[in-house]
Amino acid sequence: MSAAARVFALVLGVSALGPAAARAQQVPPAQAIEQARIQLDELRPDSALSLLRYALDPRAGAGVRERLRGFTLLGIAELVGGRRAEARQAFRQALALDPELRIDSLADLHSDLRPTFEAERASLARATQLAIVLEIPSDTSVQVLGGGFRVTALPSRRAMLLLSIARPTGEEVFADSQAANGITSFDWNLRGAGGAVAPAGRYVLRVLARDSVGQSSFQERTLTIELEPLDTVPLPPALDPSRLAPETTAVRQRKPAPLLRGLLFAAGAGLLAYTGPGPSGSLDSRAWAVSAALAAVGVAGYLSGTMVRLPNPAGVERNRSVREQDAAQRTAITESNDRARERARVHIRTTTRTP
Repeated sequence: MSAAARVFALVLGVSALGPAAARAQQVPPAQAIEQARIQLDELRPDSALSLLRYALDPRAGAGVRERLRGFTLLGIAELVGGRRAEARQAFRQALALDPELRIDSLADLHSDLRPTFEAERASLARATQLAIVLEIPSDTSVQVLGGGFRVTALPSRRAMLLLSIARPTGEEVFADSQAANGITSFDWNLRGAGGAVAPAGRYVLRVLARDSVGQSSFQERTLTIELEPLDTVPLPPALDPSRLAPETTAVRQRKPAPLLRGLLFAAGAGLLAYTGPGPSGSLDSRAWAVSAALAAVGVAGYLSGTMVRLPNPAGVERNRSVREQDAAQRTAITESNDRARERARVHIRTTTRTP
């Protein structure tokens, strides 16, 4: 006698005995279920049914895992026996224990197993409303740099979750999606699509769930964002030119060339007057007058000189110091403001959105 036959005979014997005898000789449900699996492999659905009905009897005390496997195999045994309605009922009981149950490893036991099982899953899903539970901070303060706002969602069954945060005008600032089969978290870094921190104001947060059979459900909340005051200092205005000293100075520069030219022409005029053919020779006052005038022009040219601009080292050094002080002040203010922005926080309040 095979092991399966011995277990089957033992099950029948236990069923026929009274309660006391049954308690003394009871076959473990797990063993009966494993023997039922062997009977299915050997194409003996009726023997498998007897073993499974025994194992699934509440008096057998099967655990959740054993009941889950037992109802799955019971559905297969009913399907092999041509009883599709009974098979779907068994599958329904298995799915009630675990809505995410998979039968991939058993699909080769019957060609219609997968479509029948999935049809029952879809039917059960349609009969049960898809729901979402959200966990969102109601009132929180978040640091802008490196901080974030977390939304935790729990769908009632496996579903695709889509989260969006938008202005009341419909302008979307953040969106994300995840396949969820349990608790799922979304993290928003408080920035919009362009990377800038979202401005203060009201936003609409929406989480939409959609399952494999087309059911959908959504939750909405209103977010009110307030930017906490920044302890920053405005930059001073551009450096006023009046604070700068002249970097050049005007100097009168006298060159001997005009004087030499004047004296040379005066000497030439005097020489011509002295040796010329005039009636009075060297005593001709007009020639000497021209000579004197030319000499005077040369002297005047020398004395007036030329105005030129020369570097002023003291002014250049003073302006360098003023510019360095201004740049250092601006750098210190900028760095202080940057540190203040790093410490900046936003205050977010969440309320239930009303239609």
